Amino acid sequence: MAALTDTYIRDEVNYREALAFGLDKDDNLIRRRMRQKLEFILEDVSALIDPSDTKLTVFRNKYA
Repeated sequence: MAALTDTYIRDEVNYREALAFGLDKDDNLIRRRMRQKLEFILEDVSALIDPSDTKLTVFRNKYA
């Protein structure tokens, strides 16, 4: 358990230091990974939503 805790703390400290140095900025790999994570979240959320026919018609009329 102590080893897991140490690893978690070391990971968190390194992550925060990387953010402080701005290592997340202008990095295409980081941008791609964050985009992928957002897409996964949106896919999960969109599966929960079942829009009504009225909402679909309003959306279609607005963006068509």
